[in-house]
Amino acid sequence: MKKLKLLLKIIAGLVVCLVVAAVIFIKSVNINEYKPKIENAVSSALNRQFVIAQDIELGLSLSPTIILKDISLSNPEWAKNKNMATLKEARIELSLLNLLYGKVYVSEVTIDGLNIYLEVNKDGQNSWTFDTAAAKDGTKTKNTDKSGNNFVITYDFGEIALKNSSVNYIDDMSSASHAVKINNISVKGTGALSLDAAYNDITLALNGTFPDLVDLLNGDEKFAFDLKSTIDNKHNIFVAGVIDDIQKLSGINITVSLKGDYAPHLTSYDISAKVSGNMEQLSVNDIKLNAEKKDEYNAKASGSISDVLNIKGINLKVNADAKELKNTPLNPISAKLTVASGKSDKQFIIDSDITANQTNFRGKIDIDISKDKPYISANMVSDYFSLEDIINLSSNDKKEASVSQDDNTDTDDEEEKLFLLPSEPLPLDSFGLVNADIKLNINNAVVTGTAKKASADVNASLKDSVLKASFDLKERENEDKSSKTLESLTGKFTINAVNPDSAEITANLNGKDILTEEILQQFISDKLRGGTLNLSADIKTTGNSVHQLAANLNGNTTLLFENASVSNNMAMKLGGDVLAQILNLLKIDFTKKETSEQLVDWQCAVVNLDFKDGLASFNNKIAIETDKMFATVSGDLNLGTERMDLSLSIDSQEGLKLGLFDTLANLIKIKGTFSEPSVGISAIGMATTAATVGAAIMTGGLSFVGQSAYGMAKPNTSPCSYALGKPVASSKFSKKKAEPSADSVKPEAAKQNKEETKALKLLKGIAESLKKDN
Repeated sequence: MKKLKLLLKIIAGLVVCLVVAAVIFIKSVNINEYKPKIENAVSSALNRQFVIAQDIELGLSLSPTIILKDISLSNPEWAKNKNMATLKEARIELSLLNLLYGKVYVSEVTIDGLNIYLEVNKDGQNSWTFDTAAAKDGTKTKNTDKSGNNFVITYDFGEIALKNSSVNYIDDMSSASHAVKINNISVKGTGALSLDAAYNDITLALNGTFPDLVDLLNGDEKFAFDLKSTIDNKHNIFVAGVIDDIQKLSGINITVSLKGDYAPHLTSYDISAKVSGNMEQLSVNDIKLNAEKKDEYNAKASGSISDVLNIKGINLKVNADAKELKNTPLNPISAKLTVASGKSDKQFIIDSDITANQTNFRGKIDIDISKDKPYISANMVSDYFSLEDIINLSSNDKKEASVSQDDNTDTDDEEEKLFLLPSEPLPLDSFGLVNADIKLNINNAVVTGTAKKASADVNASLKDSVLKASFDLKERENEDKSSKTLESLTGKFTINAVNPDSAEITANLNGKDILTEEILQQFISDKLRGGTLNLSADIKTTGNSVHQLAANLNGNTTLLFENASVSNNMAMKLGGDVLAQILNLLKIDFTKKETSEQLVDWQCAVVNLDFKDGLASFNNKIAIETDKMFATVSGDLNLGTERMDLSLSIDSQEGLKLGLFDTLANLIKIKGTFSEPSVGISAIGMATTAATVGAAIMTGGLSFVGQSAYGMAKPNTSPCSYALGKPVASSKFSKKKAEPSADSVKPEAAKQNKEETKALKLLKGIAESLKKDN
């Protein structure tokens, strides 16, 4: 026992002597004498400038510490950043005692302030491929390890830490840039890992375990791990499993799970799957997906993919239900989709069944991603289609009320808004993502709110950013053959988005004998009886927003609305603020129930405008004829500035029943912006009316009574026919009867003339004022 203790003391003394000798040796050597050699060796090997700016520090103890500061490795000359990598400080702590056992043990490596800049130029060159001397000579590194060595040095480490560092990537070929900020990474020799970082301002935290890295470096092939990651404190990712051969990436058996309480347009989601196989043929099985936005929509999916990298063996079932899409008038919609592999590689087929109440769409969608640009081909059929199934038409009033309330509470945004038409760029660049051919056949399209049915064919083709589409909607005959096919709506349009900043759009639209009563009745609560609509448009324009497209509009738009009975209340809604201002100017009260609900027979209404670069200048090309009056509109509409300058003329169809209303009507001017139009008095119309007033005063009012409110420009044809440029059968306009002489005026008419003269006195001041000015 005493001999053993003595032996241990001797061994301990020898160890101390060896350590002291090693310390004395290291201290006697000036390590910075070797710094230029280290810099030259690295610079020569990488063909880049490698610099250690400050002296190497060496801390002496049983655990010597090497400290390196201000290190840099240069980038190629073409790079934007001078250096590919810079390092503020690196600390390496070793254990001398472990050297006695033939083991290099790195107790700790701390890297602080490592910044890496990776770049790709427009020619595709990258900054991390080194033009090394070995590559120039064509030589290969020889393996100097000789079998039979009796003394083998092993290595191990305690912890490697990286903090306050970053990796930046710039790709001039694709104009892409990425930035990773590393607050802290800790890797322990036992296999524990922790990470605190951010990718493009998205925070990332990672914790978990994996095999001992030294065992892996020594050739251990099996890699078992269990990792948990949190993204932006909202999304959790769990990955656990085993890779039998980490070098060949084979024998993969991993379980992946993603969960979150928030994602774009979602309130929660839960995705899980099992990944197995190898990198040549990786399979994903037991796929389960649940995603939802609370009280609005949810989606579920299940299935498998047998060859992920080559997109083969797909077998997925997807069920989606939209209960309510807030801030939209859409009704509940559900979709059932089955996704399977196609006949060739990277091709798959989707069987779709989409329903909304009784409305349905069925068909196959083929997707081929083997081409340079993904190609989609869809052939869909609808046995029954009703717009009312898809859109909740009764929600319009509520929506208008909510918008009105928002307008009252957010006046600042309204004041800052320059245009009614949106100026935000449209997503026209997305037209170049895919090519597609789509066909939709509707067997029974129900005209909303009616028993009428129609058939419709829709065709669309998207190729190299050019979309061409057409539709043909025609009324179907009833089963008893009692009705004929009269109503139709056809159209063609092309959108050329090769240059998405200035897309070219052409459109042609034609509607014939469209019955409007029951259709419009679903959108408005007020009375509408009868009415047919004929319309046409032949237009072209350019731009990348709705406002630009309107400002560059060229072509003609024509609308003819005939034979309807409309309540005054509905007319007020259609006319909006403009009509309210006109009625207020003319001192007419339509708020009374008996007045607002009164039905007026609209014989015809015409809008026939030609646009050139968003501007329409017209003379009497907007006209309305009712059983009591007719009106025409002339002036300018500028869609670019969204301003109007219009003159309104109104005349009575009731013979001698003229008064203040008819007189002032010819004075009306409508000017201002589309969002805030104002109604005023026309100076030209005032002069014409003043001359009429003067003549009326001289003749005791008789000439005024017999004169039309058009003044000296009394029409001699139907306003609707003039506006449309051809006869309108529904117009009942006719020249008024000959004006009676003063002797033939009956006592009742004379009494009426007396009342009319009172109205004339109101305008007498205008005539006298203009006379003085002249």
